[in-house]
Amino acid sequence: MGCLSTRFCGIILAILNTAMMVGYFIGVIILETSCDQDCYPGLVLLIMVLAGPVALYITGYFLAWLAYSKGSGASDGCNFFCVILFSILLMALLAVMCAHAYEMITQHAYEYSDIYGGMVLGNVAYSALLGILLCNIMPKNDKDRNRRHDFDHLDDSEPSRSDV
Repeated sequence: MGCLSTRFCGIILAILNTAMMVGYFIGVIILETSCDQDCYPGLVLLIMVLAGPVALYITGYFLAWLAYSKGSGASDGCNFFCVILFSILLMALLAVMCAHAYEMITQHAYEYSDIYGGMVLGNVAYSALLGILLCNIMPKNDKDRNRRHDFDHLDDSEPSRSDV
């Protein structure tokens, strides 16, 4: 089991995720109320400002739940395909967060709110952090894989079909 696959780390990750989400959306509200004209074009606003961070926070809550479940013994993790799929998703979210930070800098949106600028850069770092934590939390345990191939339960005293 990964060292971060504990109930405590799951709770800490959920609290960190909630704090990032609340701080970011407070920054978005401050940005939208202080901006006199359209700060972002419509597609940028929809994908980079709203949908990207929401997908990031949902992924963060999933990883927190999985760490808590693995720590309590209710789950043994995910298979290789799920780990690869979530890795690709988090790398795509990291690209969206970086593009969001680039758009924020080119549009000078950071001038409207210090909270917003800090939280956009925090989302970039948080997306990278979740990508690193994913490698520790999601994979199945090696011990569980080795237990499936244990043939000690076979009794040598009974003849097998090939012995007859």
